[in-house]
Amino acid sequence: MASSGSAISANATFVRPPTFYINGFYNIPHAKYYYVFLCFVYAVTVLGNSFIMGTIYLARSLHTAKYIAVFNLAVSDLCGSSALIPKLVDMFLFENQYISYEACLANMFFVLFFMTLQSLTLLVLAYDRVVAICCPLRYNAIVTKAAMTLIIGVTWIFSMAIIALLVAMITRLSFCRSTTVDSYFCDHGPVYILACNDKSVSYVMAVTCFAVLACFPMILITVSYICIGIALLKLSHGVERMKAMKTCTSHLILVSIFYFPFFSINILSLTSSIKANDRMINSALTQTIPPMLNPIIYTLKTEEVMQAIKILYKRAKVSLSTMDCVLKQHQLRIKQVYCVPFEGNSDHVKDQRYQYVHVSTAPSQYPIWTGHYLPQKVLELDSSAVSYKYIFIDEAGFNLHKIKRRGMNIFGNHAIVNVPRQCGENITMCAAIGQYGVIHHHAQLGPYNTAHWYCFLMDSKTSLTSHRKKTQSSPLCCH
Repeated sequence: MASSGSAISANATFVRPPTFYINGFYNIPHAKYYYVFLCFVYAVTVLGNSFIMGTIYLARSLHTAKYIAVFNLAVSDLCGSSALIPKLVDMFLFENQYISYEACLANMFFVLFFMTLQSLTLLVLAYDRVVAICCPLRYNAIVTKAAMTLIIGVTWIFSMAIIALLVAMITRLSFCRSTTVDSYFCDHGPVYILACNDKSVSYVMAVTCFAVLACFPMILITVSYICIGIALLKLSHGVERMKAMKTCTSHLILVSIFYFPFFSINILSLTSSIKANDRMINSALTQTIPPMLNPIIYTLKTEEVMQAIKILYKRAKVSLSTMDCVLKQHQLRIKQVYCVPFEGNSDHVKDQRYQYVHVSTAPSQYPIWTGHYLPQKVLELDSSAVSYKYIFIDEAGFNLHKIKRRGMNIFGNHAIVNVPRQCGENITMCAAIGQYGVIHHHAQLGPYNTAHWYCFLMDSKTSLTSHRKKTQSSPLCCH
C-alpha cells in the first residue's frame, strides 16, 4: 500500500503543461522593426539558397562531390531559417506567443536539428578542402560522389538521432511552476531549466551536444586548416600557393560567420552577466544571418559557381526547341548560331541553272571543252541517241588559319579547335569531276587568274582525252 501510494503521489506531481509562453524581447522600443528586418532576411535566405540549389542542379559542371555538400548546406540553411523565422515573426509581430507543448518540442527539434546539420556540413566541406590540397592526386579517388553522399547521409542520421534524444529528455521533466520561456523560440536551455524535478540528465545532454556538435567540429576544422597551411608552405611558387588558398576562401568565411558569433555569445553568457535581450538578439542574428550570406558568398567568391551561372544565363536566352532538349539529354548544348543565306540553293536559282543547260546561245568559235560556249539545246542530239556525260569544274579558296566559330561540347566545357599559330597564304583548289570520279585537280597558293584557269582546262583536256581512249566513252561536255 505504501509503494502504490508513493507512485500515485509521483504521478500527481508530474505536470505536463498544455502550452508554453515564449517571452521573447521585452521593454525594447520599436521591436517590430527588428521583426520586419527578419522578414527581409528570410526572403533573401529563401531566394539565395533556392538560387544556389537550382544552379547546382542545372549546371552539370557542378555535379561533383564538393557541391553535394554545398547543396546540403543550402538545404539546411533554408530549412533552418524556415523552422525559426516564420514562427518567430508570427509569435512577436502578430502577438501569438502561446505555443502548445507538442508544437514547442517540434520547434525545438527542427531548429536544433538544422543548426547541427549546418555545423557538420561545414566540417564535411573542411574535409573536402584538406583532401583536395594535401592529397591532390588522390582527390578524385577519395572524395567521390558515392563517398560524399554516404558522408552526408551519416550526418543526417547522426544529427537526427542525437537531437531527437535531446528533445526526448524534455518529456521526462515536470513543469509545475512557470511556463514562460525566456527566449525567442523553444530553446532547449531556457525550457529545461523551468522543470521542477531532476533535470541533471537534460543538463548532461545539453553539455554533451554542445561539445560534440559545436566544439568538436570546430576543433577538427582548425586542425584541417593547420594541415592545409603546412601543405601550402611546401609549395615553392607563391602563385600556386595563392591559387590553392583561394579555393578555401569561401569555406573560411562561412566558418567564421557561423562559429565566431555562436561561440562569442556562449562564452559571454558563461563569463559575464549579459542581458537577456542582448543575448537573444545576438543569438537570433547568429542563426539567421549566416544562412542568408552563405549563398551570396559561394556565388561571389567561387569561380566555378560564377562560370556555371554564366553558362546557364546563356542557355536561358536560347529557346528550348525539341532538338535542344534532345541534345541536353546527351549532355550537349547548342553554341552560338548565325543565319546563313541559302539563296544559292533556292528553287529560283536551280531553275536558272536548268535553263542555262537546256536553252542558251553560243558563239561557234569556242571549242566545246573550254567551257566558254553557251550551248543551245545541248541535250538535243542530231539524229543519234547518244547521251552526253557532263564534267563539273569548280574552284574554292580557303586558309588553314581560319578559326571554327561554332561547335558543340558537354555542359560546362568550351568548344575548342586547334589552329596554327601563324596565318598562311590563301590556297585555291580547282577540280574537274566526271562520272567516274576526279578527272583532274590542282592546288596553288593565291587566287586563280585567266592563265591558271587556261592551264587547268588544258590539263583537264589531256586527262579527259587519255581517259576516253581507255574507256571509249561517248562525247563529253563541260559545265
